[in-house]
Amino acid sequence: MLYANYTYNLITQANTIDLFQQNMLGIPEKNDWGVHMSGHYTIGGDPGGDFYSSPGDPLFWFHHGMVDRIWWIWQMQDPEKRMNVLPETPAQDDYVDLNWTANRTNTWDLLDSIGGMDGQFCYIYV
Repeated sequence: MLYANYTYNLITQANTIDLFQQNMLGIPEKNDWGVHMSGHYTIGGDPGGDFYSSPGDPLFWFHHGMVDRIWWIWQMQDPEKRMNVLPETPAQDDYVDLNWTANRTNTWDLLDSIGGMDGQFCYIYV
């Protein structure tokens, strides 16, 4: 699932956020690893089983930067409809809590790379 054609299809053929996420994350119980998990297996054979140590591998950051870039490219295909959507839209009080690695954050604040996190995010992919 890590060949360029899978990534291309993910960007161009997933016309809903739910389909995008399914193709990005895969369905492990069907032995479908998706673009994201395939990267973990390719890098070191560990699918990020240890949440706290997998970021210790420098390649982890390159991989996740690419996952983020794919997400942004997908959004830019139809920004009016894709910039502010989440799969199975969570409630307004849905949070991401990464414990000591980052502040607890409302999921909606993570969607905007230009101004998200109360203005802390300010990046685009070129």
